[in-house]
Amino acid sequence: MNEQDVKKIIKENIEKKNAPGLVRLAFHDSGTFCKNTNSGGVSGSITNPSELGREENDGLKKSADLIILLKSKLPSITVPDIIAVAGAAAIEICGGPIINVSLGRKESFDDAPKARLPDENDGSEKLKKTFDRMGFTTKELVVLSGAHTLGDARDKAFTDDRLTFNNNYYKNLLNKNLPSHLGRFKSDEVLTKDDELLQYVEQYAKNQNLFFEDFKNTYIKMTQLGFS
Repeated sequence: MNEQDVKKIIKENIEKKNAPGLVRLAFHDSGTFCKNTNSGGVSGSITNPSELGREENDGLKKSADLIILLKSKLPSITVPDIIAVAGAAAIEICGGPIINVSLGRKESFDDAPKARLPDENDGSEKLKKTFDRMGFTTKELVVLSGAHTLGDARDKAFTDDRLTFNNNYYKNLLNKNLPSHLGRFKSDEVLTKDDELLQYVEQYAKNQNLFFEDFKNTYIKMTQLGFS
């Protein structure tokens, strides 16, 4: 079974309302990677009850349960592969770019290292260090933050059209007429207060095609962290 077959089955079994959680789940399965120690990264362990009980994974149980359901329909496909393809499928059904991720990730259900995911209250310097540890550039930090255009798995929506994947996240960040508390996390707000990050916010606010292309490439990179 190839990636397109897997994606087709996943699309038949998910809805738009599942999209924010599935995309967030894919990031949380990947984002524990450390390039210096080559530890963490994609494994499928995010579906472990022990990991789901961590504060940083609050709100992801329904998404993890959906992955387990999809696994029953795709018994020959590993859980991390299903997570990676499900995130890509979720983005596509919400109008985002077509993302073709390869298969072959190995399952490992040992809990991922703790305290490696970014926090919603992190400042710009801490965010940069966290994403650098994963192997991402500051540009890739900003482009992955654009997934927040789908809202948040804990129902703290940022944009009104929370189930449409577009560049409104960046436009709203630059819109000084919007209330600053409109579902934004501190980690969203700091993107406009740091010149290095702001330049990319401005680029993606102006050019959705550029955002889509960069997001596609960065998502593929994200779902390969720790995948060898």
